[in-house]
Amino acid sequence: MNEGRLRVERALEHFARRDGRNDEAFGRLCDATRPVLTGYLRLKGLDRDDVEDVVEGALMKIWERRDVLSFPDVAHWFGYMKRVVDRAVIDLHRGGRAKLEADSVPLQDVSDDRARSFVHDIADALERCELDRAADRLWLGEEPPEFTTKLLAAKMVVLDGQDPRSVAQIVRRIRDAGPVDETGRSVLEWAAEVRVVRSLAGDALSYSGPDLARIVLGCASDTLADAVGKVGSGRAPDLGGFTSEEVAIVVWKFYCFEPTTQVARRAEDAGLSVQVDRTIERCGPRLPFLPVMRLVWDSLRETPTREPALTTPGLWKRLAFHYAAQGLPHLDLVAWLGPAAEVAGFRLETMTVHAWISNRRLAKELIAFLRRASPEVARA
Repeated sequence: MNEGRLRVERALEHFARRDGRNDEAFGRLCDATRPVLTGYLRLKGLDRDDVEDVVEGALMKIWERRDVLSFPDVAHWFGYMKRVVDRAVIDLHRGGRAKLEADSVPLQDVSDDRARSFVHDIADALERCELDRAADRLWLGEEPPEFTTKLLAAKMVVLDGQDPRSVAQIVRRIRDAGPVDETGRSVLEWAAEVRVVRSLAGDALSYSGPDLARIVLGCASDTLADAVGKVGSGRAPDLGGFTSEEVAIVVWKFYCFEPTTQVARRAEDAGLSVQVDRTIERCGPRLPFLPVMRLVWDSLRETPTREPALTTPGLWKRLAFHYAAQGLPHLDLVAWLGPAAEVAGFRLETMTVHAWISNRRLAKELIAFLRRASPEVARA
C-alpha cells in the first residue's frame, strides 16, 4: 500500500471516531485529497480558479456535515468526493455557479463497484502526488516551516503586486502563520527563502494542456470544452481570432501536447487547408511563459536569493519533469520554456533536456533520492 493512501486511511479512522481529533484528522484528509481532486479537475479542462473553488467548496461542505457523514474506507471517501465535484463541474459547464451540495449525494450512491474501481485510480493519483512531492524536495529544496503560508504570501506580493503590509495583515489572521510584523518585513523575508522563490516560479510556469489552450484562444473553460468536443466533427467555433480549422490545430498542439508532425498529419487526414506551422507560430506570443518569468524576475530584483534560486538547474529540472510527465515533446519544452529560462540566465537547450529525459537522468536522480528517503523503496 502506498504511503499516501495509508495516510488517508488513518485520517479516516480518526475522523470516524469523533473523539476531539476531527479537526486534525480532517486537515490530513484535505492535504491528501486536494492534489488528487485538483489533478482530476484539471484533466477535465477547468481553469485554476474554478478548480480551487470547486475543491475548497467540496471540502467545506463535507466539514459542515461531519456529524452525519462517515466513510468506511478510502474507496467511499474518494468516491463520495468525486460525485460532489462532478456535479459541480456539470453546473459550471452549464454556465452557472458550481453548486456544491454534499447533502444531495446519498452515501449509498458510492457503495457499489464504481467506488471500488475508482479507488484504484485514486491510488495511482496518490502515488503520483507522492512522486511530485519527492520531486519538489529533490529539485526545489526541503519545505521550510509554515511553507504553505509563506508561499501564498509571496505569491500575493510577487505575482499579484499587493503591498507587503496588506499581506501581513491577511497572514496574521491565518492560524499557523506564526509571528508576523505589521510592517511587512516578515512577508518580504519569506519571499526571499530559496524554496519559496523556486516554488513560486515553478507554480507560475506550470500549466496543463487545457490551461495553455484556453490562454491561447482567450476563452473560458466551458467555451474551450465545447470547442474540444466539436474538433473531431470539424464543427469547432471560431475563437480568439482563429478560424474553426485553426482552433483544431491549437487544440491538437496545446491542449493535447502533440508533436507538430503529428498535428500536420491530423490536419491532412481531416482535409484542413490551414497552414499548420504558421498557425502554431501565431500562438507563440500568446504563451504565458516569458511574460510570467519576466514578472517574477523583475519583482524579485531586490531579493538576494533570486539568482541562486532561479539560475541553477533545480527549478528547470522540476519543470522538465512536470512537462515530460504530461507528454510534452522535448522540442516544444525547449521552445516554450527556453526564453523564460534565459531571463534567469539559465540555458535550457535541446541536448540538455534530451539528457535529462531520454537518457533518464532525472528519473535516476529521483529514484536515488527516494531510496535515500525511504527504506521501503531501497528494498524494492
